[in-house]
Amino acid sequence: MSASAERVLHLPEKDKHGIVQTLCRQYVSPDEVRDDPREATCKRCLEISRDDEQRRFDAEEDHYGESL
Repeated sequence: MSASAERVLHLPEKDKHGIVQTLCRQYVSPDEVRDDPREATCKRCLEISRDDEQRRFDAEEDHYGESL
């Protein structure tokens, strides 16, 4: 299987009626989605997930007024 034919696995954002909207705003079937970021292969989904995690970390730091 060539690199271009390899299946891309996404991180989910919403699931509605058996169609999943991914973090990178694509609509895919449930078999193309993984909940665990270690299993996902979509670079855009992983980037968005890391950015969200960093924003949550920054918000906690700001909330308490000091660095963790």
